[in-house]
Amino acid sequence: MLSESEIRQSLLLADELIVADQSRHLSDLEASIIVGVLHKKSNSQIARENHCTEGHIRDTSSKLWRSLSKMLEEPVNRKNLQSTLLRRGVFNFNLCGAVNHGVVGVVNTDIEIQQPSQSASGFLEGKQAAKREIALRMKNMNFSLIQIAEALDLSLEEVTKLINFSAT
Repeated sequence: MLSESEIRQSLLLADELIVADQSRHLSDLEASIIVGVLHKKSNSQIARENHCTEGHIRDTSSKLWRSLSKMLEEPVNRKNLQSTLLRRGVFNFNLCGAVNHGVVGVVNTDIEIQQPSQSASGFLEGKQAAKREIALRMKNMNFSLIQIAEALDLSLEEVTKLINFSAT
């Protein structure tokens, strides 16, 4: 089970992903769902604690999992939420004998440690960099801009910006 500090960090990461996706913060109910799931509570327990129906919890959590899945580009659900957030970097690590919380990322061969408030923006920047790299590889393999746009699910304008950004 995650510590309370790790649960707070999980909420921060989920909130930043929702803000990036929907320009809004997690609702109180969505936050309660995440905390409840991380505490291994059933939908009926979460519903009782939030004074709503189990169906409302299922509907709200389904929308939440879809949004997180979209942002993380992998399926997210109540069964894998904890492992997904851990894999994305929400965990404790020791530095000089003190426990700190942060997100560890690997860029090229360098290890970077970011504070949790930087995690979603860092994730999104990494996602953009990966798309840029793929676009450049495809261009070098003589794919057309239309083919690149279709493969990356981007507009022609976005592909042009990616490729031109790399050239500068």
